[in-house]
Amino acid sequence: MNTTTKTSLIDSTRFFLINDYKTVYTEIPKVACTSFKIWISELLGKEFDRSNWEYIHELDLPMISGNSSLNLYPNHFKFCFIRNPWDRLLSCWMSKIKTEDYDDGKNWRKGVENNFWRYGDLSRTEMSFKEFVKSVTQIPDANADAHFRSQYTFFYDNNRNKCVDFVGRFEKIDTHFPYICEIMNAPVTELPHVHKQDRTHYKDYYDSRTADMIRDRYAMDIELFGYSF
Repeated sequence: MNTTTKTSLIDSTRFFLINDYKTVYTEIPKVACTSFKIWISELLGKEFDRSNWEYIHELDLPMISGNSSLNLYPNHFKFCFIRNPWDRLLSCWMSKIKTEDYDDGKNWRKGVENNFWRYGDLSRTEMSFKEFVKSVTQIPDANADAHFRSQYTFFYDNNRNKCVDFVGRFEKIDTHFPYICEIMNAPVTELPHVHKQDRTHYKDYYDSRTADMIRDRYAMDIELFGYSF
């Protein structure tokens, strides 16, 4: 892990405050973050139409950024969720790269989400998943969009300190989410599942070479959290 830079990538992490329950949710994109934000909005009593779930990211939710801000809440329970890196990157490709004629005039241009245009030829309309893997593995975390940045960078600082109390797993969300609710003393409900993708198991999309590329690119996530292909 790189500990030489003065600024930790955690300083760009967004933390959502659930003050009524003395809790902080750590956002890691492509790990059910849309579902968690809908859940938070409902906990806070904010009106939101689940059928228009795409607009949850425009809802004004209490939020702070960076580890220094997080330290202002020493008595809050802090949690995040992580996901198998191979599965997470597939989800990223499926939601950020679309057909050539897709353009909503705001967040997308010609089939590529706006955030990804800065990578030029590394992020192209209708690029295959294999091409996407090759592109992402050329971009280091310091320059990576949050949707494919290594997950540990969202809640580990440069001194290898973990800045959350509980790390849930996407693969165990059916048991880890109720546990979170119990720790918070919040109503135990079912986490909304609104952003569904039409696909098969992530292994179906990889060959041995692309699987190895992800293993190398996300080596720290794999080492820290014990994921395997």
